Amino acid sequence: MKKDVFLKGMAMMQAAYSMRLDDDTIDVYWQFLKEYHDKDFGKMVTQVIKTKKYFPKISELREELCVYDELRRGTTAAEEWDKIIKAAEDGKDCPDISEMARLGLQAAGGYHAVSFMQTEKLPFAFNTFKKTYEGQKERDHTIAIHHDPHPQLDSSVKQITDKMSL
Repeated sequence: MKKDVFLKGMAMMQAAYSMRLDDDTIDVYWQFLKEYHDKDFGKMVTQVIKTKKYFPKISELREELCVYDELRRGTTAAEEWDKIIKAAEDGKDCPDISEMARLGLQAAGGYHAVSFMQTEKLPFAFNTFKKTYEGQKERDHTIAIHHDPHPQLDSSVKQITDKMSL
């Protein structure tokens, strides 16, 4: 991500939450968020301002950004399910899966239940997984598409951004 995009987003959140972060704190946020894409960050800032009551921690922003990253990458329910089943067959712990897949797996009974499920019941579990996964993906895609800027914050953002770049 470009630093100016990051600074503008942080300024918007600071204005929206009536909060000022010092330069060291902003640098820490930057270190943990700079790997994400400009567009994803901008959409995420808007969504966070709309939905979070308190200024978000880095971990919360990273969780939100993962949703946009997954939408951009286009991972399918079947790919995530295959990853889960392969780990279960190999007797491994639940693999690193997306938040959408985690919710789908939870709806299907959880990793432990799926790991020990009879083979003939797996297609039914997959259908539950897929329905939840795709419903979550559709919800998140709708949120991403309906990204709208906050013109009322523009003057506050510009003031904070100007101060931050000094």
